Amino acid sequence: MSLQPNKPNQESGIAAILLVLAIMALLSTVIALAVAHQDLDSHASLQHDQLVYLQRAQKSLRHWYVSNAGAFDAGGAGSTSPWNASQILAMSGAQVRWNATLFVSGEQCMAAAQGNICYHTLWFAVPDVAGPAPSLNGNNFNPGNAQYVSVSGERIESALYNRSMGQLNNMAATL
Repeated sequence: MSLQPNKPNQESGIAAILLVLAIMALLSTVIALAVAHQDLDSHASLQHDQLVYLQRAQKSLRHWYVSNAGAFDAGGAGSTSPWNASQILAMSGAQVRWNATLFVSGEQCMAAAQGNICYHTLWFAVPDVAGPAPSLNGNNFNPGNAQYVSVSGERIESALYNRSMGQLNNMAATL
């Protein structure tokens, strides 16, 4: 029985195949890591874009609320909004993106000692693709996994009330 030495061409062929496989594995790993990093960057970028969008919408909704507070909050304690969410969004100029939803509370009123001020609260939410969706139960907003902003009618109505009271005091002092 004689042993024949391996031929040099067979050894170099196997070594070349192993080298190519090692390079392919390394490149696959590098590409997979790059794609995963890009997905993380894309998700962070999307969340940032959504936050900027929500902040702009919040400004539009707040401006609309201040301009329409008298009609919006005229119903009395517990009344519903005279406008539905899509009408409020249209009147405020806030565009709907990423399945954003506007939630409008029922009207709430402060005590007479605080001016008997009635107001609504607005929540504008962009739902997350995973997890519970935002919801409104009575006047309790549950954001779930959504990013959201709110517009407090209490702050707006209180500021308007204080400004009106200041003007009345100035008129009384002038008279």
